[in-house]
Amino acid sequence: MPFHALVFTPATTHVGEASFLQRLWELAGALHPATVHFPIAAVVMAALALLLAWKYKGSFEDIAFFCLMIAAMSSLVAAVMGWALAPQHGYSGVFATNTHTQVIVLLHRWGGSLLAILLVVTAVLAIRARRQKLGSRVWKAGTLTAAALAALVGHWGGSLTHGDLLGDAVSRLLDPESASSVEHADTPPESAGIVEPPPASFGFDSDIRPILERSCLSCHGPAKQKSGYRLDAKAPAFAGGEIGQSTGRAAIVPGESHASQLFLMISATEDDFDAEVYPMPPKADQRLDRQQIEAIRSWIDAGAAWPEGLVLESSE
Repeated sequence: MPFHALVFTPATTHVGEASFLQRLWELAGALHPATVHFPIAAVVMAALALLLAWKYKGSFEDIAFFCLMIAAMSSLVAAVMGWALAPQHGYSGVFATNTHTQVIVLLHRWGGSLLAILLVVTAVLAIRARRQKLGSRVWKAGTLTAAALAALVGHWGGSLTHGDLLGDAVSRLLDPESASSVEHADTPPESAGIVEPPPASFGFDSDIRPILERSCLSCHGPAKQKSGYRLDAKAPAFAGGEIGQSTGRAAIVPGESHASQLFLMISATEDDFDAEVYPMPPKADQRLDRQQIEAIRSWIDAGAAWPEGLVLESSE
């Protein structure tokens, strides 16, 4: 398979259909989260050492140079592994900018590539400056710029896996009363040691709609559609997004919860994580409890009734 096909083609759904090179490429992508922190930490340490070198005497400039070398080498590895990871776990189609997630993937992917190039160029300039006893202003400025870019690219990457933590934190800081009410709404009573058995049947407006509006629409609503999936209207909610297209499995199959991608993902655990099924929501403290999962399962098995024309609205 040509290299460009490996880079831009979504991960193969069935392992048996993948060549050894494809499986190796997917393995490289799986290692991206483990390697990406090395260049970030190294370039931040290099920048910090440079700032200290301006204020204090000592070997801080040598420390900055050493950290820059580590950052440059490790950033190349992390960038390649990032390109391998991008087509996996619903991140395919990154050049189509019709969804919020695809835009973030696009920014993170190319921003990480730009950071790796900047670090390598800066490292070469630093080596040349030290060998030929030239001025050090250029590579020092490049190091500080790379540190700032690493923070931005890291934020984009974190928002893909953990959501907009910075935006959420700012919202809680500026509006603590609203944040407190949301936290209390999502926190089960302390006395609830055992989840009460759910009722025999569930109504869409009374039971299912509040779950979807509170827990799902912030990432799968009109403003943002991670993995190209919308849950605010019946047609797109039932059809599924990019993962449904790649697996051939609809998000909601009336009467068959076991065949519904939505149910499989909200009921998945960390042990189930693969390219087709992984826990949703991604944050462990925001996932549905057993009663909510059972409610959705029973609703789907009962026919997944959804009033025609009804459009859900996020409660956040």
